[in-house]
Amino acid sequence: MRPRVQSSRSISLAPGDPSPPLILLVEDDDADAMLAETAVGKDGGGPYEVLRARTLAKALAAVGAADVHLVLLDLNLPDSIGLETFKRMREATRCPTIIITGHDWPELDKEALDNGAFEIVHKDMLGPDTIARLLRLAESQLRSQRSIEDIEHRYRQLIELSPDAMFVHSDWRITLVNAAALQMFHLERPEQLLGREMLELIAPGSRDTVRERVRRLYESQQPAPLAEVEFMRADGTRFSAEVKAASVLHGRRPAAQVVARDITARKIAEKALNETRARLELALAASQVCTWDYDLRSGEIVLSESWAEMVGAAPGETRTTFIALTELVHPDDLAPLRKILTEVLKGLRQEYAVEHRVRKRTGEWRWIVSRGRVVARDARGRAIRMIGTNLDNSARKHAENQLRESEVRFRSLTELSSDWYWEQDEALRFTYLSAGFSNRTGDDPARLLGRRRWDEPGQFPAQGTWEEHRALLEARKPFRDFEQIRVGDDATEQYLSSSGAPVFDAAGRFKGYRGVTSDITTRKAAEKRLAYLARFDAVTGLPNRELIRERLAHAITQSGRRGRNTGALFANLDGFKLINDSLGHRYGDALLLQVGQRLHSCIRKDDTLGRRSGDEFVLVLADLARADDAAFVAQKILDSFAAHFDLDGQEVYLTASIGLAVSPDNGDDPDALLTCAEAAMRRSKVSSRNAFCFYTDEMNVRAATKLRLNTDLRRALERSEFRLYYQPKVDLVGGALIGMEALLRWQHPERGIVAPMEFVPVLEHTGLIVPVGDWVVEEACRQLRDWTSRELEPVPIAVNLSARQFRRRNLDAVICDIVAGHGLQTGLLELEITESSLMDDPADAIRQLHALRAAGLRVSVDDFGTGYSSLAYLTRLPLSTLKIDRTFVNAAISDPNSATIVRMVIDMAQNLGLDVVAEGIESERHVAFLTQHGCNKGQGYLFGKPMSPEDIAIRLPRRR
Repeated sequence: MRPRVQSSRSISLAPGDPSPPLILLVEDDDADAMLAETAVGKDGGGPYEVLRARTLAKALAAVGAADVHLVLLDLNLPDSIGLETFKRMREATRCPTIIITGHDWPELDKEALDNGAFEIVHKDMLGPDTIARLLRLAESQLRSQRSIEDIEHRYRQLIELSPDAMFVHSDWRITLVNAAALQMFHLERPEQLLGREMLELIAPGSRDTVRERVRRLYESQQPAPLAEVEFMRADGTRFSAEVKAASVLHGRRPAAQVVARDITARKIAEKALNETRARLELALAASQVCTWDYDLRSGEIVLSESWAEMVGAAPGETRTTFIALTELVHPDDLAPLRKILTEVLKGLRQEYAVEHRVRKRTGEWRWIVSRGRVVARDARGRAIRMIGTNLDNSARKHAENQLRESEVRFRSLTELSSDWYWEQDEALRFTYLSAGFSNRTGDDPARLLGRRRWDEPGQFPAQGTWEEHRALLEARKPFRDFEQIRVGDDATEQYLSSSGAPVFDAAGRFKGYRGVTSDITTRKAAEKRLAYLARFDAVTGLPNRELIRERLAHAITQSGRRGRNTGALFANLDGFKLINDSLGHRYGDALLLQVGQRLHSCIRKDDTLGRRSGDEFVLVLADLARADDAAFVAQKILDSFAAHFDLDGQEVYLTASIGLAVSPDNGDDPDALLTCAEAAMRRSKVSSRNAFCFYTDEMNVRAATKLRLNTDLRRALERSEFRLYYQPKVDLVGGALIGMEALLRWQHPERGIVAPMEFVPVLEHTGLIVPVGDWVVEEACRQLRDWTSRELEPVPIAVNLSARQFRRRNLDAVICDIVAGHGLQTGLLELEITESSLMDDPADAIRQLHALRAAGLRVSVDDFGTGYSSLAYLTRLPLSTLKIDRTFVNAAISDPNSATIVRMVIDMAQNLGLDVVAEGIESERHVAFLTQHGCNKGQGYLFGKPMSPEDIAIRLPRRR
């Protein structure tokens, strides 16, 4: 035997069915059980599988664990006897139950059938044919049951979708309400009505009338006519509603279904609605059932008054003959009607029910359901009397036709709609996609059928994850406007928006989802375009006024945290209006685009360029070391405008008036800073144009000085105004010269020697430090070669590398080429880099140092102790020497903290196998302290200030 979980699949006797029907035989007597098993063909290889239970308890357990299709039940069992056995089985399973009995108990049989037994079969009548027939009948019953459940589901959907308030009450307690009822009573949740006494909702003056109507409703089992009832809301307000009611079964209990429509606003139009109400009452009257009595001996048929209304006869025309009646039947329906009547008259069937058409006096055809049975026969068994009913079924037929037409319209609409309708099964696999899918996606629906939404390649949620969406589906919740992106084979993106709701059957079992999907690609593109235009200029694509302000505010905050400056540069184009008016807006827009490109070439990657309006541009200069550094950018812009702009072959020249404001000097508020920059621009425009101006005069003076210095520096390299001076590096124990440091000096033609602190920062800012740094290496090597040619014994020269030089990718190759070009060994050149430069990009610093070390070049860390390097990081660097900063050396003989730092640096260098050199030695006390703690190399004024090449040559020994 195979225990199976119960399912709702239909019974099938088809030869190819892989799972034969399972019959549960409940019989304690072995002989009777063998008889039943033989009847169903168990031993003979019949098409059934039989599971036997000897007690009711085991039978109930079996139907709970296995997929039983049919129950053969003996009523007398060890643990249950008689009709109670069947009732308990009926409570446990819905599958058809056939009572097998060896006794003739008509009363018990009748009561069992009344309680839902499928059939009563005597054990002598059991056989394969009987079982097969009963299985087919059981299948038919199960299908009918599912149809009823489907009708019940649709019934609940129709109630919920009805615009009228609908509720059901049983024993005056409300058991079902729809959304319209909640709205009518100004409530939000069904729980606020469910379980309440129905009469509580009715105004006292209408309660007696309602009680009487419900009593008649239950007695007559006919729909109650339309009536007006006054209701009360929870806040005490009253309103009138038009009410209809019908008796129904709800949860197998008699109940009243009420349909109510608030007619408070329609009271003033009540007179105009009287005709409508009259027609409605006439329609209800026309739907009454007609009864008939047929005397076969006389041929006369007596019908109730409803027949006259049904066929349009005059009142009182309720007697006719069978022949006259058949003349009203539609010719196409007459033969089937005669055939079934003949079978009933011959006793081949007990009763009949047939649907056919009859003609009204007006010629209109009406559908009726005719039911009848023979109630009297003569001594020879011939039928002598029949009774029955005729029910006007035209309204249902009309509704079915309308439903069919609605389904056709629905399918047509879904096929023609730009959206598409879809359905999914319990596993969330697509089972149906309307034509809109292929129309909008260009894809074959078969590609997605049988797959889940997230199974399709190239499709992902626009927001969130599939897991979040699947969690909502697993919770069986509806969803709206779920957006996903579908990437086509050509990499184009299509935005889709889906809404869906779960589907449940009448038993509350989840059956899948239904919904619609829309293509929102065009809308998304429009939204992106609007979002873009809200922050970017449509002509140049640059940030607009609002985004500029955001970027400026961010730059002010970030620079302020680091103690640096932020510049706002406001540029206005001189003469743009004349060009725009002369050549037209098309050329004006093209010129603005070129201006934006030229301005962008003048700024760094962390700066922001935006168009404020018209011919005005704003630049946000982030992280300025000094406030007057903004002048370099302004001058660079003015220089870039010296070249002409090309407009379809026509040369156009423009200049710019630039205003500068700097935070924090001119304020920390972005709006205030932009106002200052704009004011400075207007000063520039009024004074000279093609120039820049700071917001304050002091900054203008500083900027002018720095620009002159910048200009002079550019010429200094061309005019060979730079000089190298050399400071000795000695052995602290013996005093011998062991090396020297090359120091850059500028011999200005007018100012004389310019201090490095004044011009080196400008070289760094402008980038001139790179060519000047190359010149320093070149000059140091040339000097070494010169001393060698004079038979002097050269010592290694240390040259300082700036951070910009150190970041050059080919630094090792450049230096090696210079050294080799002068015929020197790389060991005579030592490179010094500051500790802070190493910390700018540690990973790149390690790569660069390994390259220099591989080229045979020694690298020293200058000013060590000021950059806060971590020891772990320092051990990874291939260095040669640590130079202790002069600040710590000078203070070591008087400040215990400085002395501790110096000792720690010396110990660390020795442990790492590095040389250590002390800078800034000015007294013998410094020498004594350093040598005492293991530092034997140093430089400082005690051994000599920076000297010219001629002076330092005197200290070089002669080659032997």
